[in-house]
Amino acid sequence: MDTLKTLGLPAAVALIASIAVVLVLDKDKLGYSNVPGISMFPASVTTFTEGGGITATSSSNSTATLLATDIDTENMVEMTWNLAVGTLTLPASSTLSNFAPNAGDVRVIWIRNASPTAATTTTIAAGAGITLKTAASSTPLLGGDTDGDNTARLEFVRKSDTDFNVYLTKFQDSL
Repeated sequence: MDTLKTLGLPAAVALIASIAVVLVLDKDKLGYSNVPGISMFPASVTTFTEGGGITATSSSNSTATLLATDIDTENMVEMTWNLAVGTLTLPASSTLSNFAPNAGDVRVIWIRNASPTAATTTTIAAGAGITLKTAASSTPLLGGDTDGDNTARLEFVRKSDTDFNVYLTKFQDSL
């Protein structure tokens, strides 16, 4: 019986320690630990593709407001206006509690002026609790073009309260 205690207890401890080491060191392809609560950063990532869908919407009115569900899992909003000028308002920050829930969280979405008319413009407006930021030489006006492909990149950054700063960068055909 004493031999079992003398040999069995250290062997059990060694076995448990070995299993713990294997669990911590057994990583998926990105290099993250598969043990909840243990974070490990990847040594390298050769290819990364972010998922997300497209919300396609249109309006015959001069204004439209995005809902949180329009951008909760989608990365692109394709806006088609049935008018020459339209204003697209971002959702209120109070509706985006799961969108980027923690202070400092960042999400990026794209808004595409999908109207294939050069005269069709989209103004992007801030919803309640959102501060829209643009470069000093830029405006939140997204012009139209014949291929309907002028696009704005919006980077949502959760502030320490429940509000967002949204940084807008526009992309259009080179002249």
